[in-house]
Amino acid sequence: MARLVAVCRDGDEDYPFLSRQIPLFIDDSLTMVMEFSEGVMDFDSHEINMFHWKQFSEYHSKLKQQDLNIALMVTSREVYSELTRPYSNDIRAQRQ
Repeated sequence: MARLVAVCRDGDEDYPFLSRQIPLFIDDSLTMVMEFSEGVMDFDSHEINMFHWKQFSEYHSKLKQQDLNIALMVTSREVYSELTRPYSNDIRAQRQ
């Protein structure tokens, strides 16, 4: 999952981001730093269907940068909603 690791205010533009950390721009004067756990980035444990991967790559290459920015944008409301959700270590149990 993810956890909040830093809160940066005006003047903290030189935050030393580590691997698996991303900035969450809350407003003009506030940025939060979220870090994903190693398990989230463990792609070796997942099988990738090559047909689906090629199809995804083809569709992805057709998108313009503006389309990607809009599609990948996450609002602060969505972030807060996810951060307040109860967390379970066993995601598979939630899917059943």
